Amino acid sequence: MNADRVNLRARPAYESEVVCQAQTGDLLTPVGIQGDWRGVRPPATAPVWVHASFVTNAQVKSRLNVRGGPGINFSSIAVLQKGDTVKVRSTFGDWLQIEAPTSSVLWVHKDFVTGMEGPTSPPPVSLSVADTNAVPPIEVATPPVVVTPEKTPAPPELAAKGLKPEIQQGVRKIWEGQVQPIDFLFNRPGNYRLVRAGGESGTITVCYLKGNDAQLSSFVGRKVQVTGWEYWLNQTDLPVIVPETIAPTP
Repeated sequence: MNADRVNLRARPAYESEVVCQAQTGDLLTPVGIQGDWRGVRPPATAPVWVHASFVTNAQVKSRLNVRGGPGINFSSIAVLQKGDTVKVRSTFGDWLQIEAPTSSVLWVHKDFVTGMEGPTSPPPVSLSVADTNAVPPIEVATPPVVVTPEKTPAPPELAAKGLKPEIQQGVRKIWEGQVQPIDFLFNRPGNYRLVRAGGESGTITVCYLKGNDAQLSSFVGRKVQVTGWEYWLNQTDLPVIVPETIAPTP
């Protein structure tokens, strides 16, 4: 299970946030191509979000971005228009997790899919256009995208610090706790950590978080479930997690 999943991202770039994952062999509906990236429809389970102030009784009040996480720093993956309806799954503060609209597009690198190659593939999808007609129509004969495994080597900045050879690296795990900044730690592996209740100070650190600081900062003080890849450095006694998805918990 450490390398049997493929990241679906909000933008066609490796530095873009991961919205969800697809399992090896999943069939995804293709909608476009942009360079080395392939646009696909999100799986039904994809967690996507809208701001609650724009929705009343499950109806959109004005033009609204659908984002890959509960915050304005997350990328937009679709646009809803006034009068559109949404299916709310859960809430987190001022944000609603909804069922992904049919106009949503996520991106996967070409190395991890088959069935979307050649000049006859659909043209790139522009998310700046709100009209869903901007998404190229999909012919019935269009082959599905077949997902193949994505490898999970340690990020270069972690590998450079030295990985413990006796421990398996890059294992995909799920962690729960409250996100807190790391105020001081010599040669720290990241700027954030997960903590739980306990210890003399009232909290104990369970792991460090190494990822997009802008996104992690939006979760400070909140309880979350982090799914990510676990790495052990020579210099620390706690694992470092490179998040793939972060979901708020009650």
